[in-house]
Amino acid sequence: MTSEAYEKFRYAFFDDPYSARDYLDVDTLRGLEDEDRKKAEQALLDFLPDLRAVIGLGLLRSQCAQSAIRAMFAAPAPLQCRSRDVEIAKALYLIAPAKEYVLYLCDVLRGSRDWLTRMEAALALAETPDAAAISALEAALDDRDHLVRHHAARALLKLHGLPADSNEPEDALYRIMSEDAFRREGGKRDVLAAIAGREMTRSSEGG
Repeated sequence: MTSEAYEKFRYAFFDDPYSARDYLDVDTLRGLEDEDRKKAEQALLDFLPDLRAVIGLGLLRSQCAQSAIRAMFAAPAPLQCRSRDVEIAKALYLIAPAKEYVLYLCDVLRGSRDWLTRMEAALALAETPDAAAISALEAALDDRDHLVRHHAARALLKLHGLPADSNEPEDALYRIMSEDAFRREGGKRDVLAAIAGREMTRSSEGG
C-alpha cells in the first residue's frame, strides 16, 4: 500500500494533464522518505527520457540516473528546444556538480534568443554557486526582458544567502523589471549593493 505523499507525487509527475504547463509539485517529491523515496526514484528512472523524470531525478540527486541523463545532454536538442537542455544541465549539476554544466547554462543565459529559455537558465543558475554563474547573472540584470532581469536578480540574492522573495512593489526585485530606465537602474543598483554588503560582512567575519 502506498502512502498519501507518494500518491500525490505520482499524480503530479505522471498523471496530471497540466503538469507540462504548470510547475511540478517538487516539494512533495523532496519530502518523500525511505521506501517512498526509493519507489519514486525507480518510477522516474522507468519514465526517462521524459523531461519530468529528468527534473525529478535531479532533485533526488539520483546517481543511478547520471549516465542516462548524461547521454541526453550529449545529444542536444534543436536550438528552438534549448529549454529542454537547460533542465538536463541543471539535473546533472544537482547529481554531480561540474563546471561544464554551469558554463552551458551561462552560455544559454547570455546567448539564447528566446526570453523564456534565458529565464529558465537564470532559474537553474540559482542552484550553482560558481563565479561564472555570478558573472552571467550580473550581466543578465541588463537583459532586454523584464522577467529575465527579475529572475537573475533573485538568483544572485539566493546565491549570496540573501532574501529572494518579496511582495513589495518598491522592492529592488520589482523595480528591476520596470520599463522606466531610472527605476530599473535603481533596482539593479540596490541588488548589487545588497550583494556587496553581504560580501563585506562575510569578509569581516572571516577576518
